[in-house]
Amino acid sequence: MNSTGNPMRYILALCLVLGAFSLTFGQTGTISGRMFDEATGEGLPFGKVLLVGTYKGANTDIDGNFTITGVKPGDYTLRAEYGEYTPRIFTGIRVKAGETYKQDVPMKEVKLATVIITGEADLIDVEDGRSGGGFNAEDIK
Repeated sequence: MNSTGNPMRYILALCLVLGAFSLTFGQTGTISGRMFDEATGEGLPFGKVLLVGTYKGANTDIDGNFTITGVKPGDYTLRAEYGEYTPRIFTGIRVKAGETYKQDVPMKEVKLATVIITGEADLIDVEDGRSGGGFNAEDIK
């Protein structure tokens, strides 16, 4: 018997390893896109993009780009959030194994109304050297 063994054994083992490798790494997809200001088209850095119902998500880079990797095939809802902008929800995101789904995210800035708060208080007599308040031992009991 030859000490090198049967070459067919090695070929079979190699095929099994490569098959397992392709099954393991070919089972997920990717979601990518760009978050930007709807009015100006400028990218929004450090925004949040989340897959609802999962622990998956990403932050946008300095140009507003994001990528969510390792997403199992299926239908998802995407939620996007950024500071003083209205959150956006995108439904019908269909991820396929080995593919990238492209979803750009235009964001609309929230216009906040100005609120003026006024009030009245007793005036302080700056010439009077007293602190204006006090307590004694009876108050502590």
